[in-house]
Amino acid sequence: MASVSVELKPEVASLSLSRNRIVVILALLFALSIAIRHPLFNKELTSNWESLSGHVLLTCKAWSQTSPAIHHFNLLFNFSRPEDKFINDLGTAGVGDRFGNYYYTSMPHLAYILPYLSFVVTGQAPNILGLQIFSLLVHFIACALLYLLVRRMTKAFRASQLASLAAVCVLLFTPQALFYFQNAVVGNTLIVPFTLGLLLSLTALASDRHETETRSLAWVGLAVCLILGCLTDWHAYFNALSATVVFLFLAKKGVVTRSTSLKVATLCAICVMLALSIFCWQNSRIAGLDSFFHAIFGRLRARVGDSPSGLGLNSIEYYQNLARYYIAYSPFLLVIAGLIALSIRRQGTQVLRTPSVRRAAIPFFISALGVALDHLALANHTGAHSFKSVDDLVPLGMLMGLSVAMFLETRAETARPSAILCALLVGCIAAESAVYYSIYSNRPHPFRAAASRILSAAPPSDVLFTTWHDELKKPFIFYLGRNIQTVSNQAEAAEYLSCRQFPHGTLVAIDDSWTVTQISPVLPSPSGCPAHLR
Repeated sequence: MASVSVELKPEVASLSLSRNRIVVILALLFALSIAIRHPLFNKELTSNWESLSGHVLLTCKAWSQTSPAIHHFNLLFNFSRPEDKFINDLGTAGVGDRFGNYYYTSMPHLAYILPYLSFVVTGQAPNILGLQIFSLLVHFIACALLYLLVRRMTKAFRASQLASLAAVCVLLFTPQALFYFQNAVVGNTLIVPFTLGLLLSLTALASDRHETETRSLAWVGLAVCLILGCLTDWHAYFNALSATVVFLFLAKKGVVTRSTSLKVATLCAICVMLALSIFCWQNSRIAGLDSFFHAIFGRLRARVGDSPSGLGLNSIEYYQNLARYYIAYSPFLLVIAGLIALSIRRQGTQVLRTPSVRRAAIPFFISALGVALDHLALANHTGAHSFKSVDDLVPLGMLMGLSVAMFLETRAETARPSAILCALLVGCIAAESAVYYSIYSNRPHPFRAAASRILSAAPPSDVLFTTWHDELKKPFIFYLGRNIQTVSNQAEAAEYLSCRQFPHGTLVAIDDSWTVTQISPVLPSPSGCPAHLR
């Protein structure tokens, strides 16, 4: 198929915007995303995935009562009162120390330390509004970094700026992005800027034409983003493995020098081992390495899906859930597929093999491989938790940017196609906003009312008990500001008081709608502490 000769014409120049105009457009897009999210802004935490924010706020609140340095910045889950000690609300995910504190050990620490530091810097007590503002700031930084990354990827294309803005739209307006980057703070959102910084550094290192000073900065950026990323979320470890594999492959193909690929592989290994050592050392200070390893490997088996009820790779529910996540991306995915198909129809499959496209695709393949490895290795974690789909936004955004740049590169006249593309993006934003509201707008808020009812009836010095039959939700514990021991009945609560030598407690009954149905006083068992509990 004959290639189309592309000539720079006056209408092509209209694709070029000044830096100030780009900043204004990015700010307006982000402001639009905030307007879309406003109905759920600064609202009470609900069940569903806002429990992620509840967990972060709970730990920050516990740290604000006793200095986190005392706990070696481990992820404290108990409040400071003596009545809140020796209560394991975490099950197998927690490790306890000899003082009766329990710590969450399934996540790297920086995902909780960063929000806590934001409260310290602003002088606020941990609260929903402060956490949401912090998360929105992270989202804005991520969008700016994605814009810079796609600009670097597509700098050989005429429509580089429009392509970069299209990529940002994906990271801003998919339902998962709108929700999780405001309402459910977790490592999967906080890792995104570090992932993009990593990809920017790798993109610079993949080119041998940069100045020595630029390459030195890229090496520093790579190391910093790797270490901080690995201390924030497990996804960074898969990014490091992906970067190593891709760069060794590029060296074999002669795209990068062997020296560069070996340096990247070595640096990735060093940073991963350093971050992993810090993570293990911190958690070992709770109750030793044995207790920590027992908990973390148990959680690893659960995340892999190594259980009869787990969503492993042999589970149909795993693939059904993945399909459900990607259906939420369908407006953008349809545009991407259409642009690629039209580009191939115009110039044939060789359009995918041009040097500019192949080099631009390097960071996309690094990110996409990292996501694939993560989803496959931790299948149950991916299939059971929709927040894992946030990882997909980075490669999906890059693919959008690359498809826009490639499509417009095959057109001799670009003004009309660019206008059509902008209209399609507006349609995608409208459709994704509708999906966002349909999924997330109907969210009951029962926890604060339940916590207030309990706190108004239970004396502050009481140990709190509940016969609630399921996991206690993190937002409920955050609002309660107390840890609460789960028991089968009042007799078991009385035995607990006898064993722990507390004079009185309060037993709370909660129904499935999180309505407090009964509050009863509890006294120590007259027969004392049973022998099997001593």
